[in-house]
Amino acid sequence: MQQALTKISDGRSVALTFLAVLMAHVFAAAWLVTQTTEYTPLNLVTPQESATLQASVVEYSEPPPQAVEQPPVLTADRGQRVVEQVTEPTPEPPPVPAEVKPVVPPPAPKPVMIKKPLPKPRMPKPVAKPQMPPPEAHTGSATSSSASESTLAGARAGRMMQNNSSAQPKNVDSIGCAVPEPDYPRRAQRLKQEGEVLVKLVINPQGQLTRYEIARSSGVDALDQAALAAVQKIRCTPYLQDGQPITVMTLQPVNFRLAH
Repeated sequence: MQQALTKISDGRSVALTFLAVLMAHVFAAAWLVTQTTEYTPLNLVTPQESATLQASVVEYSEPPPQAVEQPPVLTADRGQRVVEQVTEPTPEPPPVPAEVKPVVPPPAPKPVMIKKPLPKPRMPKPVAKPQMPPPEAHTGSATSSSASESTLAGARAGRMMQNNSSAQPKNVDSIGCAVPEPDYPRRAQRLKQEGEVLVKLVINPQGQLTRYEIARSSGVDALDQAALAAVQKIRCTPYLQDGQPITVMTLQPVNFRLAH
């Protein structure tokens, strides 16, 4: 810092010296201009009158020296440069966009499953039971042996009639019956419908089917009807109890299965 001040002082001294020399030359030139001689033109006609030459000296007053304003000297206490701190305006934050909530579509209504009512099972018409012919009356000339045989036959026939008419069918687990293969409905095959139909059967002492109805449906009307059509052609062996044929009731399953 001191070296800088020294350089500035030397520069000022040189400038002042140059300025003083310049002013001296100006003053000298001005003085020379003022020291002019008064010249009178020659009279060519009367040269005697113009022979005298008069000279007058005009004194020129030197102007007072003008004060030269010196430039300010940079001192140590003024060596610091004050820089105004420019505060930049704080940028405004960008506006926050409003949150757009996604539009949730309403849920689609659930399809309403309409249950198809199951068809009521058709009640078969009761088949008239065959009646046994009454035993023939024997003549008084019959022997005692023939009378005893007719008595036994009448008692046996009466017991069979009781089983056929008034006795309730006995529930049995199984009976020897041959059930033909049911016809699989084409529509059910196309729709790949399967199931099991449970049919209640009533078999008389002769092994004949007297009544049938659906005890448990498969859920498919076409399969139920096909099962009823199959049991109509059933053939059974009479069910014996104590050596006597009786009316029985059993459950016969009819299955419908597709080959996979």
